[in-house]
Amino acid sequence: MRSASNRTDSPRNASGSTRRGALQGIQRPMVPGARYPQGTCLKFYVHEHRKHRGILLYEWLLERAKKLGIHGGSAFRAIAGFGRHGVLHEDHFFELAGNLPVEVVFVVSDEEAARLLELVGQEKIRVFYVLMPAEFGVVNGE
Repeated sequence: MRSASNRTDSPRNASGSTRRGALQGIQRPMVPGARYPQGTCLKFYVHEHRKHRGILLYEWLLERAKKLGIHGGSAFRAIAGFGRHGVLHEDHFFELAGNLPVEVVFVVSDEEAARLLELVGQEKIRVFYVLMPAEFGVVNGE
């Protein structure tokens, strides 16, 4: 068992980062003019056939995020996956349509992630999500 002084999730970890979960020992490329703001990678996992308010849930998430002012998001359809019930779904010709997982990803500020999660909660949508710290930027951005 580690003592509290050796914890890596303390406010300032061994690499000097103040963000919990920051990658240690990874050096950023020296790119002139590159900026690395801190934020959150927010991922939702839904079945591709699942609907909310008459539209596919992954489409609803993307549309609502856009209305909240989030600048981008993507949905990725899996080729195989299983969830908490342990049923493996694969992309085969005979697989029932609409059973594969879809990952909906947003790389956003902490505040934008909180607003989107709050909206999902208000809509009473039961959905699995993952929040991860993210550093992001644009190379040669203006």
